[in-house]
Amino acid sequence: MLELEQSAVRKVSEAVFGHWTPRPGMGTTFPEGSWIIQHKNEDVGCFTLHEKYGVVEIEQFYVRLDVRGRGIGKCVMRKIIALTSAANQSIRVKLIAGTSARKFFEDLGFSVTDESATRVRLEYFFPTESSAWIN
Repeated sequence: MLELEQSAVRKVSEAVFGHWTPRPGMGTTFPEGSWIIQHKNEDVGCFTLHEKYGVVEIEQFYVRLDVRGRGIGKCVMRKIIALTSAANQSIRVKLIAGTSARKFFEDLGFSVTDESATRVRLEYFFPTESSAWIN
């Protein structure tokens, strides 16, 4: 998983932060809540999901640069959205600012909830039924 993360984000991290440091626990172990994205029996990406207080947090959603633009990440995200919708949960993701990932998530219906010079936080809110009376 570390190799997938490194191939997807190292250059961006070095450009934005001036360095790249692997996340703790990303050595030979497989972090809890993590998934490998496969396409044609090849590991092409990874992501980690955690639930906190009824909100699903996506961490480190990566697709290798050489397979981007094929709809693989979009397919995975649509499945995550469908599963969280069924459970009536919202979804949050925190990204490195200035990357194409922001547009990727916005195109899927995510909205920016917080932004700094180096990070962007987006959230997917599911429509709720209106409690207003219609006469």
